[in-house]
Amino acid sequence: QTGSAKMLRVSGSGNLLPNGSIEISGHSSIYAHFELRSPGAYAVSVRLQRVPPTHIAQYQFTMDGKILGLQGINPEEPTSYAFAVTVADAGIHTFGVSSVNEAFWFYSATVFQINKLATG
Repeated sequence: QTGSAKMLRVSGSGNLLPNGSIEISGHSSIYAHFELRSPGAYAVSVRLQRVPPTHIAQYQFTMDGKILGLQGINPEEPTSYAFAVTVADAGIHTFGVSSVNEAFWFYSATVFQINKLATG
């Protein structure tokens, strides 16, 4: 395990909740900054929950500004989502989650160094 985020930054509107999660308003983002000691392959795990109402919301995931994907999230419980990424250099890297349309609760982000990703 490489570790949890060293710093979190909210772009837009967010509120720290009593349970330790951060509510990120619709059309806002949260960025987790990690210091990685070496280039290579990493897994980034982020724990989120959609804020009710009961329809699926769209969220965009990024690493160092590059879009990893757009995903609909509809969990009733906090759920972890994982992404495999390759970084070319050591240093500070940033994982972001942006709300396309609905608010969400952010619980955590963790980075793990993994074996080299297969290419094909």
